[in-house]
Amino acid sequence: MELVTQYSPFYIILCLFLAFVYSYILYYKQKKSYNNSLINFLFITRFISVNILLLLLLAPVLKSTYYQRSNPVVIIAQDVSSSIKDSTYDLLNNLKEDFIDCDVYSFSFADYFDTVFSRDNIGLETNFSNLLNNIEDRFIDQEISALIIASDGLYNSGSNPLYGRHINYPIYPIALGD
Repeated sequence: MELVTQYSPFYIILCLFLAFVYSYILYYKQKKSYNNSLINFLFITRFISVNILLLLLLAPVLKSTYYQRSNPVVIIAQDVSSSIKDSTYDLLNNLKEDFIDCDVYSFSFADYFDTVFSRDNIGLETNFSNLLNNIEDRFIDQEISALIIASDGLYNSGSNPLYGRHINYPIYPIALGD
């Protein structure tokens, strides 16, 4: 943790000086008429309190940095539209087990989006924009290391998957079909 301010350290020294001068002026003539220890105590108390008030005018901020190590995020997406002839369920499950020390998430997509792989290709359409929208929503605060998509690459629903998107992670296709 660190205490920072937007002002120069010179202002801290100036605050100390002003608090000292102010306290000294208030108790300079009092030394002759009152007990010395009482005057010294009041002087120190006034100096500290005025100094704290002046330092608070500098708007200090307590800044702390927290580091958290996280595993790389790998996303495997399975196209389960009816245009895919063979099931990729076993292939993608084996691929999923190969990523050690990674957070692997598996999704299947077609005209719908699901969070598990599917054995059957029963989707009517392929919608890549729906897949990318769901990935953006789910992993907005995480950095994605890779997106692996097993598909034939033909989309017939939704918008162009790359139009208007800022994809800052690599996409690795597994080409299926003809």
